[in-house]
Amino acid sequence: MTLAETHEGAPEIWALAGVHPHEASSVSGGLPEELEALAGSSKVSAVGEIGLDFYYDNSPREIQREVFRSQICLAKKINKPVVIHVRDSAKRSSGDANSETLAILKEESADLIGGVIHCFSGDRQNAIDALDMGFYISFAGPVTYPKNKALREIAMDTVPLDRILCETDSPYLAPQQLRGRTNEPCYVRAVYEMISMLKGMPLEDFAAAVKENGERLFGWEGVRIMFEYRLIAQCPETGARAGELTTPHGVIETPVFMPVGTQATVKAMTPPELEEIGAQIIPGNTYHLYMRPGADIVEEAGGLHKFAIMAITPYLPTAAGFRSSPFRT
Repeated sequence: MTLAETHEGAPEIWALAGVHPHEASSVSGGLPEELEALAGSSKVSAVGEIGLDFYYDNSPREIQREVFRSQICLAKKINKPVVIHVRDSAKRSSGDANSETLAILKEESADLIGGVIHCFSGDRQNAIDALDMGFYISFAGPVTYPKNKALREIAMDTVPLDRILCETDSPYLAPQQLRGRTNEPCYVRAVYEMISMLKGMPLEDFAAAVKENGERLFGWEGVRIMFEYRLIAQCPETGARAGELTTPHGVIETPVFMPVGTQATVKAMTPPELEEIGAQIIPGNTYHLYMRPGADIVEEAGGLHKFAIMAITPYLPTAAGFRSSPFRT
């Protein structure tokens, strides 16, 4: 945390704040106030790593579940995404951590904040369920291992390009060509090379897409606030799209005014601004709208901010689950 706050220049350094499932027993009495203070820092991108680990079981599973749920609630309170750690037991009959993790995320409405399944090791259905909630899937060194054909197929066919992240999980899980060595961040190139090949695209183009995904999820170009749009109606005579946001502060007409971190739901159609970017909006679908303060603040008064629209991501059903198609201003 200190390094993230004091480091200047490239590369930028960001931190996570959270209690790993291995250490869940240390906070079984409740999350410490210090954690919320750390997680609220502008240099903390997300709450994590949090989740379930049934492989080592360093903390009792019931305590893991309790602490996991508490930290999802914390992430929703401060409106930051979550980074999920999940590892199954050696024998699936002893517990399915992947499916249980996804079930808890759904029960706790983690789709309101989003996040990433770090070092993904689940099956195709796990990936689909995560994508259905708007989560990203991150692949690490194991995608390069010869025996992991199923994982490569998920990266190639199930996870769309705009929902992929790449990592090393160093110092563990070095890529195949470096097995036996201590893993290092620079070895992530091998993961990029593998998945770009699976996707049939140039490495540079794939890397640019992953960079954009990280910026979109973690707000690395500025703090992005995510709202959920539920599109219900459209004027049958004119086809005009006019919308309003319903928030704890009442109904807010577009353009949007609200405190940073406010959760909101659209009760009509998308604002007129989206017409300008040609977004094809389908009534009844669920959308996530990304906004950010900073350079894009149009107006500021009385602690309320007026945001410029940055992107809208509709989740459209496909054979592989749900794919997203971002539209940008």
